[in-house]
Amino acid sequence: AEQVVQAASNVASLPPVAVGENCYVLWGDNQKYVGQVKEAGDGQCLIIFPDGNEYWIANDRITNE
Repeated sequence: AEQVVQAASNVASLPPVAVGENCYVLWGDNQKYVGQVKEAGDGQCLIIFPDGNEYWIANDRITNE
């Protein structure tokens, strides 16, 4: 059976932007990159980037500014 790890707080697990909206992702190089929210999951969102790549990103690395 697959284990599901719950976020400590429901507030922390809410995405800062809605599906279909543009957002910024704080990447590992500490740069922000623009993307669009394609799906929202448990504590993370599937972001599609302008180059066509899609990645699941933790909500705490997604901002709307």
